[in-house]
Amino acid sequence: MKFGILTSAALPELNPSDRSLKDVLEKHDHSCDIFVWDQIQPGPDRTLIYGSEKKNYDALIVRSTWDYYKKLPQFLEFTQQCSIPLINPFEVIRWNSNKKYLLRFEQAGIPIVPTKVFSSLQQIQETALSWNKVVVKPSVSASSFMTYLWDQNQIPQKTQQIQDIFSHSELIMQPFLNEIQEFGEISLVYFRIGGKPKFSHAILKQAKSGDFRIQQDYGGTATAYPATPEDLKFANSVLEQVKEPWVYARVDAIPSKSGLLLCELEMIEPELFMATSKNKKELFYQSILEFLS
Repeated sequence: MKFGILTSAALPELNPSDRSLKDVLEKHDHSCDIFVWDQIQPGPDRTLIYGSEKKNYDALIVRSTWDYYKKLPQFLEFTQQCSIPLINPFEVIRWNSNKKYLLRFEQAGIPIVPTKVFSSLQQIQETALSWNKVVVKPSVSASSFMTYLWDQNQIPQKTQQIQDIFSHSELIMQPFLNEIQEFGEISLVYFRIGGKPKFSHAILKQAKSGDFRIQQDYGGTATAYPATPEDLKFANSVLEQVKEPWVYARVDAIPSKSGLLLCELEMIEPELFMATSKNKKELFYQSILEFLS
């Protein structure tokens, strides 16, 4: 089969984890081309248009498209119009691109980090918050883009930052949880095998001292984590709520006194931390084949 792997201009050769996926596909005698997603156009009959060229592909795998949130209308148009099977498919990408999906999981009984979604400054001004410290971010974002940690009494002084967020998307507020600095965030990576979530591996992400952002861009670390049966039960309960077909997912959660709380369910372009283990790549490969069969 012939695969295209989608990335962003900042990572034209993919990151190490995604290069390992390319390696395993080629090891199984499939061909792979890498494309910066906003430098190509979807064509008819399972084709991509790249400059003056038009090529056929059996599937496109969405990987390091880490700038999609800055160009969301363009990204959604591309993925919707694509005639080539997408991994993950557009039906997942559409709802997963806006973090207010957390409210949908809360309504289904999944414990989440408490989340309020705002669409205007007036709405914020009229809402009483009981949280001393708040994390403020766009509902469409990644990598701590426009993400702030404020004392609640600072909010009236942050009108410009709030309006900047509203110029991009809706705004999310969440309480700051001390556990993110004291313990970190657990990422549980899954692939869909036999129509069911199959656990692959887990990572513990921790912020550097004095920061609240766990991303490596801000000095955070990511290390292997021995997931417990309770962790897996929680992650499975989250993924059971996803009714659309999918191939890969990363469940991000924070431990609390009452158990794990869902931070995010990453199903578009999550870092999957695959580079260090052959078995992880083979699970991904198996899931891809099942999806396309």
